[in-house]
Amino acid sequence: MRPVCIILALILSAGVAPGSQYTPILSNPNSEPDLMTSLDLIYGPGGYTRVSDNNDQLWKILNNGFSATAVSSFAYGVISFGLCMICDGSDDITFTPPVVTDGAPLNMSLSPNAIVGDGIYNLFIDSLISDPVYQNDVGRVFSSPIWNAGNTDHMVTFAVVGMPNTYIIAFEDVLSTANIVQDRDFNDVAIQVTSLHPVPEPGTLTLLGGSLLLGLGLARRRRRSESC
Repeated sequence: MRPVCIILALILSAGVAPGSQYTPILSNPNSEPDLMTSLDLIYGPGGYTRVSDNNDQLWKILNNGFSATAVSSFAYGVISFGLCMICDGSDDITFTPPVVTDGAPLNMSLSPNAIVGDGIYNLFIDSLISDPVYQNDVGRVFSSPIWNAGNTDHMVTFAVVGMPNTYIIAFEDVLSTANIVQDRDFNDVAIQVTSLHPVPEPGTLTLLGGSLLLGLGLARRRRRSESC
């Protein structure tokens, strides 16, 4: 099989949708309210449904009323919420005020001079903790595991029943390299977001495959005499 055909086979296999995946949500070792208990109190049992982790890594925003409200938080410190595309610190879009542990709903507004434009974003939180025991375990974590240490999933997502384009994103801020499953309760902050659209992982791969297929088509025109 020639190289062009090998690449084509890889693209076609990449476009196959993987099965749904769900990162386990554990109970908190410190007896904090678990995430599902908190969400049941806010939305009622059955008022939300889990979104596959394949579908919550990147988010499309169409600037038509995007909003963010922190509905619950049980972190040990202050948490900031933001969006980015490049995600190297140069294009951060942040929201204010930061979230503290009080469990009360908190409407979050864009930071001064920040603009959310149409596009595909990573979501992130920054955790600031004064406790020296946790100082090396926290910081910025992203909705896309590829940006996190150890490719760890730090965010789970739920769709709110009866509220179109409204989701609950719940973050786990602990970044422990010694024990990757430590404190994986995802109750550090739960944020209700509106007018975001999850980008399914297979869809992203299909777009990538489509652009590569176009390039392969041009290459094959140059090699009409060759065949697979």
